[in-house]
Amino acid sequence: MNGVHDVDSSDGSGIDVDNGGATVRIQEEAKSSDYFNLFWTDGWWDHLVAETNRYAADQGPNEKWSSVDVTDMKVFIGLMLAMGILQCNVMKDYWRQTKRLFKTQFGKVMARDRFLLIWRYLYLADNDAPNARGEGRDRLPKLRPMINQLNMKFKENYTPY
Repeated sequence: MNGVHDVDSSDGSGIDVDNGGATVRIQEEAKSSDYFNLFWTDGWWDHLVAETNRYAADQGPNEKWSSVDVTDMKVFIGLMLAMGILQCNVMKDYWRQTKRLFKTQFGKVMARDRFLLIWRYLYLADNDAPNARGEGRDRLPKLRPMINQLNMKFKENYTPY
């Protein structure tokens, strides 16, 4: 996707008040996933999978664990987003099948135990990377890769008014 315009601010702020907004052209028939993919790239999915699998391996053997792949991670994140919309008091209620008035389809997409294992080992940063343990001034070292990724994508895909 190509940029719609270049930022040219007269005050040097980097904010183009005349042409702010999306910097990419989206087709009229675009789906919500097309917008999501502008910010959450294939590279980020691969990073998330690699760091989660690395962290699980670093924690020692767990006979219930099997490595995640991009499909597993997409399902996991999709369920996490759905949990933000449909809120239950207890995590296992999302997989409950016995209530008459409340049933979800979570169990058809991913088993509860698999979800909980991914949750346990979900990791965003390599502990062996420089500054990964919070040395220096960074107070969010474990979240920094995601913050950097999203900041880069926000700048790339949107110009403030």
